Amino acid sequence: MEYNKPLYLCAFLPMAALFYHYAPQKRKRIVLLLADLIFYTLLAGKLTAVFLLTCLFTWWMERRIGSASGRGKTAWFLAGIIVLFGTLFAFRFLRLFPKSPTGISYYTLMAAACLIEVFWGRLSPMGLCDTFLFLAFFPQVLQGPIVRPQDTLEQMKNPSAVRRSDIRAGLLRILWGLFKKLAIADRLNMVVGMLFREYTNYHGAWIPFAAVCCTLQLYMDFSGMIDVTIGSAQLFGITLPENFRQPFLSEDAGEFWRRWHITLGVWLKTYVYYPIVTSKRVLRLMKSAKKKHGKYAAQLLVSFLALTPVWLFNGVWHGPHLNYILYGVYYLVMILLNEALKPAKTAFYRRTGFRREGAFFKVFRIVRTLIIVVTGELFFRAKGTRAGLFMIAQTFRDFDLSELTLTNLHTFGLDTADYAVILFGTILVFAYDLMREHGFDVNTWLSGKKRAVRWALYYAAVALVLVFGAYGTGYLAVDMIYANF
Repeated sequence: MEYNKPLYLCAFLPMAALFYHYAPQKRKRIVLLLADLIFYTLLAGKLTAVFLLTCLFTWWMERRIGSASGRGKTAWFLAGIIVLFGTLFAFRFLRLFPKSPTGISYYTLMAAACLIEVFWGRLSPMGLCDTFLFLAFFPQVLQGPIVRPQDTLEQMKNPSAVRRSDIRAGLLRILWGLFKKLAIADRLNMVVGMLFREYTNYHGAWIPFAAVCCTLQLYMDFSGMIDVTIGSAQLFGITLPENFRQPFLSEDAGEFWRRWHITLGVWLKTYVYYPIVTSKRVLRLMKSAKKKHGKYAAQLLVSFLALTPVWLFNGVWHGPHLNYILYGVYYLVMILLNEALKPAKTAFYRRTGFRREGAFFKVFRIVRTLIIVVTGELFFRAKGTRAGLFMIAQTFRDFDLSELTLTNLHTFGLDTADYAVILFGTILVFAYDLMREHGFDVNTWLSGKKRAVRWALYYAAVALVLVFGAYGTGYLAVDMIYANF
């Protein structure tokens, strides 16, 4: 019962929202608890036991950590972290079991956040029901956003009445996400699947085309389903943090990751990066390096020490494959290289008199970042490291853009109308992203329109999904990509 399936959209979500809406204020938490439990059980079956044990263990460890002190507190904390990530490692990497519990990569990070916050003294140990509510919230359990207790816990503990504006905004967000997923991502799946499955048969312009298509598919699938997640939460009056902020308008690799999968980045920055850069050993090392080699060299050294575990963790978190780890290393190199070149770039603008914020250089940086991102996604999607390197090499064989004809494109199982929908949908999505970048808010804009205009737009949004969605004869149902991580 994934978020793009009729069972969720037409049955489970509406029924859960209705029961929640009409439940007395004191009973809303119970309705939410039951909805979470039913959803996860329908989704995971027997593996629900693993999830429930994780919730129970997290709650118990919070109490042990909260009541201990000194070395005992540290020992309890380390034991809790080892068990949580050991369980994740056993399921995802050692493959000791035939199947992993649904959402284990996501709820493990959230459970770890609970223990860290209690260990740091920023969170009091939660009750068992609160721990379950926080970890099991059904709209996000499949693929995030990866929240911290301070992000959503209070909203779940003390639910407020659901406003009509919440329902309207939530339904529009769901429709927008479904459009991105069904009209664009699912259509591209046929093209991407064939190009990456039979990569030895393609070269020249087909490889960059494959890389662009897989990047577009991943963005439309993941951001679209996050839209459905955030919209679903809004139906319960709960605000989840944004996970995307117009990432393809980034001007360097670091900015891209501050705009893409934002909540994973925040988790890594909060619980991995900051503890390293603020540790006494690193501060002493930075002070010593600054005296011997200068401020610039010291900052680069600290960046390397702090970012290396962050990006190795990022790569490993995606799965037990070498290309994921190299994907993390790739971004580590790109970000460190950007930091290392900052003095040279500053000197260039100062000596030439060019404006760094001028339109030409801004567009240049965005295009350069897009090339970095698309190349990274090629390795991310490829069937292993060798396949990724092979595909890069294939790019330089007989490169000819004239190969990308409609006749050749039809060999992937899509017709001209399909490509027209993909193109139209992509332009629509990026036009909306550009407006959001400049402060446009669709809900504020709609609230100022007459009722007839609003309802016309609502029907148009539904029609977009129903008419242009990739389902029915000739299309295969496509699972949510990030639900597999």
